[in-house]
Amino acid sequence: MTDRRPLILLTPDENEHDTRRGPVPHHHIEKSYGQAVLDAGGLPWVMPYTTDDAVLDEVMARVDGVVLTGGAFDIDPGLFGEAPHEKLGTLKPRRTAFESAVYRRARALDRPVLAVCGGMQLVCALRGGTLWQDIWTQTDTTVPHEQDPPKAAAGHEVTVVADTLFASIVGPETLGVNSTHHQAVRTLPDDLVCSARAPDGIVEAFEDPAAGWMIGVQWHPEAMPAERHQALYRALVDEARRVMARRPGAG
Repeated sequence: MTDRRPLILLTPDENEHDTRRGPVPHHHIEKSYGQAVLDAGGLPWVMPYTTDDAVLDEVMARVDGVVLTGGAFDIDPGLFGEAPHEKLGTLKPRRTAFESAVYRRARALDRPVLAVCGGMQLVCALRGGTLWQDIWTQTDTTVPHEQDPPKAAAGHEVTVVADTLFASIVGPETLGVNSTHHQAVRTLPDDLVCSARAPDGIVEAFEDPAAGWMIGVQWHPEAMPAERHQALYRALVDEARRVMARRPGAG
């Protein structure tokens, strides 16, 4: 088996920052994502958005795993056949198009995927599920899904579903998680399995039993120092290493 670190693609956010030279577009990503991958034994990689099929095919031929990150934006309700709700937040069509293309290729190539917060919501929508566009007006929840800082602290607990891939990684006990979202999974497609729920019943983690390795989490494990959260990144990198070892010419 090669000693090379598995290459893990981290999807960035995109914003425009005002400078003395005028507005400048920036890609950016929270440090904790790359650090979690690096600490887990992977090599984090961030690239600009593209929907060029040839470029994406080349990228995914090199990548051993993917983290679909979260961000301060919403998933387009058009992906699950709904009109925009009055509380729908900012959409980022370029980001969503890029991440959708990356996820579809990762799935086709059996690359492991960890989908975090907005990434989890995107996967749900792409697979045929639906989202609450705003849980505060569309549900009667009282769970603090948009907690006060710091992000490293737990805002509420989730109940881990036994006998799931997720449970085998983080353990079967109730898990404290951070929470920074106003959208959430409303209905899961039949081929995804719920791995954890919040006290109000909202899906907090899911997985794909038919995939080599795919887990979605509604919180940000990379921002939480506890061993059980960092174990998700180690599991992703370990699976990416196995994928890398199976490739022709590996060794």
